[in-house]
Amino acid sequence: MIRYDLTRRQALTGALSASMLASTGLGAVENDFRKLPRRRLTVGMSGFPRAFDPVIATDTAIRRIMPQLFDTLITVDHGRDMTLRPCLAERWERIDAQSLRLLCAGT
Repeated sequence: MIRYDLTRRQALTGALSASMLASTGLGAVENDFRKLPRRRLTVGMSGFPRAFDPVIATDTAIRRIMPQLFDTLITVDHGRDMTLRPCLAERWERIDAQSLRLLCAGT
């Protein structure tokens, strides 16, 4: 977690600026998403990910981002008894106890 050290003067200046912005109504302009040329997604996280490599995704920050960036061949259905279901692969065949043949569109 990143620690920020603020002085009392910085905290009061920030609070005063935020209250002035809220009282003028300038923040309400950003809430009309249809008028904005681009949309922005803001995600609150406990820290910055160290890397965007799904193989070494061990910290909480990167594990929250990975499903939005990468898709898997087979996924776990969390709503139905944790059963496996196709994701990028349309179906799979069991070859032996340790091997699967994943079949995608056109194969």
